Formats: sequence, structure tokens, C-alpha cells
Amino acid sequence: MPTNGIYLITEYGAAGDGCANDASAIQKAIDACAAAGGGIVVVPAGRTFLAGSFSLKSNIEFRVETGAVLMASPRSEDHAYYSELAKNDLQDHDATTRVWIWAESCQNLSFTGRGVIDGRGRDYMKEETPEIFRPKFGRPFMFWLHRCRHLSFHDLTLKEAPYWTVELAGCEDVDISGLRILNSLKVGNCDGIDVDHSRHVRISNCHIETGDDCIVLKNSREYVADGHCEDIIVSNCTLMSTSTGLKLGTGSCGSEFRDIIFDSCVLKATNRGLTIQLRDEGGAENVLFSNMIVENRFFSPEYWGAAESIHVSMLPRFLNSPVGKIRNIRFSNILCRSENGIYLSGCQESPLEDIALENVRLELNKWTKWEGGVIDTRPGHGTAASRGKIAGIFCQQAKNVTLRHCDIRWGANRPSYFGPALEARDVDGLRLDDFSGTAAHAGEPERIIHNSKIITASGAVS
Repeated sequence: MPTNGIYLITEYGAAGDGCANDASAIQKAIDACAAAGGGIVVVPAGRTFLAGSFSLKSNIEFRVETGAVLMASPRSEDHAYYSELAKNDLQDHDATTRVWIWAESCQNLSFTGRGVIDGRGRDYMKEETPEIFRPKFGRPFMFWLHRCRHLSFHDLTLKEAPYWTVELAGCEDVDISGLRILNSLKVGNCDGIDVDHSRHVRISNCHIETGDDCIVLKNSREYVADGHCEDIIVSNCTLMSTSTGLKLGTGSCGSEFRDIIFDSCVLKATNRGLTIQLRDEGGAENVLFSNMIVENRFFSPEYWGAAESIHVSMLPRFLNSPVGKIRNIRFSNILCRSENGIYLSGCQESPLEDIALENVRLELNKWTKWEGGVIDTRPGHGTAASRGKIAGIFCQQAKNVTLRHCDIRWGANRPSYFGPALEARDVDGLRLDDFSGTAAHAGEPERIIHNSKIITASGAVS
């Protein structure tokens, strides 16, 4: 029984043989801890504990000790539906219906230790191509946390998520540090950390490898009642992804992304780097990306993205659907190496506003086998991968864009679709201050300017 507020799951019947389903024993330990007013529930070292779904409660530290492994059951039916809506209405959906480790409306909850939590993601795949696994029906979220306050994750290793790894929906005051998330690079939708309609979130000193977005902020329609996604800091992380490294969107339903800082991160082998993609009626404002090293490459068209180091776009998700605003966005001190350019695009209904790139250096080269010359704006109405000349920086449908101390370089391998250093279309107020860069090929234009007002450093307008 508990000693000094510590509740060992083995004392509540957990076998730890890697075969028996220990979920019931884990739940008993959690319930006993909660009934006593709180404490520490411990997954002890030296064993592997297989489990289906269990739920956490307030005032609990859930600790997976060094040398312990907590492993998800590979049977979908061992995992709970996260709501009656999911159970009754979404059973035909491939994902988003079941959860493994979950909590709702809890406070003072933490996940700690230096052990391993293994989602057994590959057990939820039915077939494999050289680039991607195809999922079975019913793969669960690894962590699903809804409307939790004063929440923390520290030092754990999370691996092989079958779907999103950590979903924070409508949460407040969250501290995540020192996590290792090691997912398969071939499992789609195995996002690292999803911050959805949440506030006052700090993510730092994490290493994340995933087959989808590493860290992504969302405003999903399902949680629109939970308010804005705001007051968020992501710093000092190393990221590798078959998709996007750091992202806002695409879900932007009914709420704002605002007052957000991404700082001091290294992104490697991503399909998109620093990204804002809004497709719904919500908006984004006051967002800073700073002190980054970003390396992107083309990969299979199975995955969205086309090697853009920086991608900012606003497009309607469906025909005639409303769109929001993207404004007051800053990128500073960014070193990029990529197979594609920087892409900034609003739409006629909602041009980008007040976008600045400062001290951004981009080197474009070609080193993978995948076909380039592609701009990929999926998802969105009327969007698809399109081919043409690739500019170092492409900007369209925007107001008040500043490029200050930006430098475009071309590597040794320059395919014919590499084009100008800068292309601007329908930009009202493009300020150029120490912008440098030539065309990729001799005899071609360094800059293509169409229906745009250019403001030089001296204030001259052309």
C-alpha cells in the first residue's frame, strides 16, 4: 500500500510481464492516489507493462522510472473512445476516436521520469511502401488531455505513437521540457506535440522525430469553445520530420493564434520548415520566429509540403468558406538550406499584412532524387502541387512586407527550374533594405515584380 504518498502500480496488481493488460491495475493505483488527495503513481523500473486505456486525475504525478517501459496494447478495442460523440458518430473515421492515456478537466497533473512510453505505432499499420505506412482502423491518440490546468511533462521518452503523440486541447498553464519523442518517420499523422486552443504553454529542450508535424499549434473546430491559442513559447528544440518542423494551422476555426514565440531551434530533414497555414475563419497575429537553423528537402508527394524553409499562406479550405487574417509576423536570424524557396502568400479575400524577414539567409541547392520545381499549397480549395520557376523568396497578395538584410544564394546543383532571387506579385508596400541575391542562371532576371509597390531603404517608391 502507499508509502509517503507513493503508489506503486505493482501493489495494485500490475504484472509487468509485457503480456497481461495492466490497465485495470494502473487505474486502481490512480484512483487510490486521487482518493487520498494526490501523490505519485509509479511505474517501477525493470519491467515492461502493457496496458490499454487509463485516465489520470487531479493532483497526481505519474512517474515512469528509469528502466521501466509502459507499452500500449496493440488492440484498438482496449482503448477508450474519448467522447460519446466519437463513439456514436465517428466510428468510420480512421483516427481521432480512441485514446490511450487521457485526462479531462484535471489540474496539477504531471508526467515525469526517465522511462519509456511506447505507443506501438507500427502494430496499427496494415501495409508499408518505401515511403509510408498505411494505417489500420482505430489507432488511438497516445496522450489526450482536455481542459487540464497546471500540467507538465518532464524528461520522458515517448516513442512509436500510432497517431498524435501529445494532444493538448483547451489546456492552460502547460510546461513541457526535456521530452524525447521518437516516432517512425513513415507513420503519417504521428504529430509530436499538438497545442490546440490552449494558453500559457512553454515547450523547451525537447528532441522530436516524427512522420508528421513536430510541434503544431491548432484551433480545431471541435474545441472552438475552449478559446484562443495564445501566450506560447517554444525554445531550444531539435526537430526532424517527414512533414513540418514548427507550424500554426491548418485548423484555424473561430479563434486566434496570438502572442507566440518560436526561438533557438534546429530543424533537419523536414518537408516544410517554419510554417503558418491558415485555412479557416480564425487568424494569426504577433508571432515571432527567431534564431533558427532550418534544412529542408523534397520527399514523396505522399506528404504535403515542398521543401519550403519558410511558408506562410492564407487560403479558404472550401469554396466560399470564410478566411481570417495573418498579420504582424516576424522571422529574424534564420539560416536556411533548402531545395525550395521561401513562400509567402495571402489570398484575394485576405492578403498577408505586416510580414518581416530580417537577417534571413537562404541557400538553395538540389540533392535528393525527388522531382522539384513544385509549389505545394495543400490543403485548401483549388490548391494542388503546381510546377514552375522557383524564386528564392516568392511573395503574393500581401501588404507591408519587409525584407531586411536578406541574402539568397544558389548551390552548385542548379536545376533549370531555379529562377530569380525574388518574385513579388500584388504586394502593396514591399520594403527592400539590403536585399541581395542573383538569379540562379545567367541571363535570367534577378527579380520579377508584378503589380507591386516597392519601397527601397531610402524610402523611394517604385
